[in-house]
Amino acid sequence: NTIQFELAKYDLSKEAKQELDKLATFMKENENLVIELSGHTSADGTVAGNQLLSTQRVKSCQQYLAEKGIAEKRVLLMGYGQDKPIAPNDTPANRAKNRRVELKIVKI
Repeated sequence: NTIQFELAKYDLSKEAKQELDKLATFMKENENLVIELSGHTSADGTVAGNQLLSTQRVKSCQQYLAEKGIAEKRVLLMGYGQDKPIAPNDTPANRAKNRRVELKIVKI
């Protein structure tokens, strides 16, 4: 599942931590697994601010996984800012969908 964030925030919610706990368990069971976390924002704010925010979001996820025993080198980070929305930025609900971190498996 994607990890969602509040507007202009990069702190992890209870739900986000639950998803990351599942991921940490899966990564411990698959020691060669390398993932990429991609951070995204809605179009609220400035382009530069959103770029920084997307990077902060993936870093907060990486740090949480490191606290759970996952080596940082197994978690690649990409911050896309507002460049890759999954929904139009035309309503509050759609903008909320765009404030996310997604996971992609890079190496098994």
